[in-house]
Amino acid sequence: MKVAIAVFEGVHMLDLTGPAQIFYEGIKMGSDIQVEFISTSLDKMTYISSAGLSFTVTREFQRIELSEGDIIIVPGLDYQLISDELFLNSIRPFIVWLKEQNAKGVRICSVCTGAFILGEAEIIKDKSCTTHWRYCDRLIEKYPGIKIHKKRLFVEDGNIYTTAGMSSGIDLSLYLI
Repeated sequence: MKVAIAVFEGVHMLDLTGPAQIFYEGIKMGSDIQVEFISTSLDKMTYISSAGLSFTVTREFQRIELSEGDIIIVPGLDYQLISDELFLNSIRPFIVWLKEQNAKGVRICSVCTGAFILGEAEIIKDKSCTTHWRYCDRLIEKYPGIKIHKKRLFVEDGNIYTTAGMSSGIDLSLYLI
């Protein structure tokens, strides 16, 4: 199984590193997992997290081949970014690619505010989902038609998985293994 963890400018570190650590532990215990950190921009390979730590990725999103059952982790990032049209336009090719992966049956998982990226890709439309409690109402306002679960750690609806806060990304990763 391939796991592609998306890296954004302003990514929340625990949203990224929590699932990464769980999949690493799964590999150490014998699970057949390949983890890759992928860019979310066509021309950028180094990103600065919301906490100021830099990440350099080794794979561009459009160069990774995923199949049904593989996993994409979309970590959360600052709400200011996901509500900024300039930022969203800068990652539009990634959003289109995410929609294509959904159509192939790839399991797409958001951590925390990563659900807004899934909303932009229109893959939570008419789905049950969750996000950080602080942003549930904003998610419903921006993407009407979703069914929000405000008091759930994570929600599975078909091949789409959404989580509440940072640490629930770890819980979801354990569930997926």
